Amino acid sequence: MWRGHEGVILTQDALSRRAAGRHRRNELAKLLAFVRRCQLARLLAEGITNRTELAITLDVSRATIHRDIAALFQQGPGCCPTCGRPYAPRGMV
Repeated sequence: MWRGHEGVILTQDALSRRAAGRHRRNELAKLLAFVRRCQLARLLAEGITNRTELAITLDVSRATIHRDIAALFQQGPGCCPTCGRPYAPRGMV
């Protein structure tokens, strides 16, 4: 239920459309996160390791940079997620 509509019964069609909208929104968020992580990997490969500078460049919070770096290195410590080439920027692992 959503605020102000307690007790409203939705049809199966309405439920399906809402679910499809959520699915589309979630898939778009995943795509944007992937693009952002690719940009982050490129910046890290260029030697930019200051998380504040990375956050400003990518227009996200420092916490998002921290999570993205953890996700990048989750695939294997020291491997580029885009090409698989080993590298280890100082202070990032």
